[in-house]
Amino acid sequence: MLSSETVQEIAALVRSGFYRKNRLMDIFCEEMYAPGDLEPDEVSAAIDVEFETWEAEKQTWPEVTDCDRLDSAFAAINERGIIALQNAGYTQSDGYEDFLDA
Repeated sequence: MLSSETVQEIAALVRSGFYRKNRLMDIFCEEMYAPGDLEPDEVSAAIDVEFETWEAEKQTWPEVTDCDRLDSAFAAINERGIIALQNAGYTQSDGYEDFLDA
């Protein structure tokens, strides 16, 4: 059984909106936790539950969300010739890699 901390981590990354299920599986089963520390079937099921919960929650959101406004702000900054990236890693070198990929 997954710990409540792991379930909370899954919920947070699902709700970030940046990751699909296959990437989340890699993050949890290979990166955040050592391979073999978590049961992949349990991780998969927890991810599915969180995506279903998140989709249900979205039905109550306003037409324009804070995230939509943030997306618009980043787009406006980029239109001015400044490279601005969301979710550009945890370190400066992560940011450089994401910048080069952009």
